[in-house]
Amino acid sequence: MRAFKGHAHWLLSAAFSRSGDLAATGDRNGEVKVWSLAGSGESLLLGEHGATVLSACFSPDAKGMVTASWGDATVKIWNVDQRKETLNFTGHQNPVQRALFSSDGQKVLSASQDGEVFLWRADTGKIIHEFKCEAMRGDYGGLAFSHGGARLAVAPCADQSVLPIRVWNANDGALLATTPPTSGSCGLTFSPDGRYFATANWDWVARLWDAQTGEQLRMFKGHSNWVRSVAFSPDSRRLLTGSEDRTIRLWDVATGQELFSLSGHKDHVLSAQFSPTGNRILSASRDSTAILWDTIYRRPLLTLKGHSGPLYSAVYSPDGQLIATAGGDGTVRLWEAANPAGGD
Repeated sequence: MRAFKGHAHWLLSAAFSRSGDLAATGDRNGEVKVWSLAGSGESLLLGEHGATVLSACFSPDAKGMVTASWGDATVKIWNVDQRKETLNFTGHQNPVQRALFSSDGQKVLSASQDGEVFLWRADTGKIIHEFKCEAMRGDYGGLAFSHGGARLAVAPCADQSVLPIRVWNANDGALLATTPPTSGSCGLTFSPDGRYFATANWDWVARLWDAQTGEQLRMFKGHSNWVRSVAFSPDSRRLLTGSEDRTIRLWDVATGQELFSLSGHKDHVLSAQFSPTGNRILSASRDSTAILWDTIYRRPLLTLKGHSGPLYSAVYSPDGQLIATAGGDGTVRLWEAANPAGGD
C-alpha cells in the first residue's frame, strides 16, 4: 500500500486514467490534482475551482481531464501534460454536480442543481444540445452515457419528490424515453450491453429500466435504507447495490432475485463496484474502510484500512491490478488488488 498526501481537505472524487498509470482527485476546497502512480507518486496541481469539486473524469486518451464544481458553477477541462486549464465552461448558472467525457473524448456532458443539462464540444465549449429536467439535490442524482455514447440519461433528485428519468439521443438531441415518476436517485448506470439502465433510489429500492422505452422492468427490494450505488457486472447479468443499511447486495438481472447479501461495514456503504473480471466486489464506506469481497465464496477477502475519514471513493484501475481509495482525510491510497498490503 502507498499513501499519497497533498490535499488539505476532503477528497470527494477520484478516477483512474484508462491506462491505469494516472489518478485524478478533486477536493472540498476546489483543488484539482493528478497523481503519477509510477515511481515517486508525484502529484501535479492542475489548478483550482472556486470551491468543492464533486467530479473528476479523464478523457479516453488521458491527455485531458474534466472537473465539475459545486461552488463556482463551472466545468473545466485541463491539459494534463501541460498542467493547465484549457477551457472554462460557464454555461451553468447553478452549482454543477457531474461532468463526464463521451467515449470518444469529443463531447462533455454536465448537469447542475437547477436541472440544466448540457452536451458540449470538449475542444471549444460550444453547446451541442441543451436539455432540461427537474432539479438535483446536493451530490445526488444520476448522469450517464450509454456504452458507446449513443444515449445519455439523467435522473433528477429533489427532496420529497417523485420525478421522471429521461433518456436522450446524444447525436440529435431527441428525447427517446421518459420513465414514470419515481423516488429520488442517488446514482444511475447503463448496462454494458446497452439494454438497460439501473437507478439507486431513496425509497430503499433499486430499479431496472428498459433503455429503449423507459419501461420499469424490475424492482430490487431488500435494503432497509437508501440505496447509494448501483453497478452492473461486466456481462450485464448481475446488479450490485450498496446501501446506507451497511450492506451490499447482488441481484439476478433477469429475474430480480437477490443472490446474496454481504455484511461487514460499520457505517453507510457509499459505493460498490465489480472488478473488471466480475469475480470480486469493492465497497467503500463512511466507516473509513474499503472491503474487497469474493463473489464465489461470498465473504470478505480483505479490509483496506488506513484512512481516518469517510471513504467517498474506491475504484479499480481498468486492468484490475490496482485499487485507489480517497476520502475525508485528504489522502489517496493505492493498493495492489492481488495482494493489498495494509489490509486485514
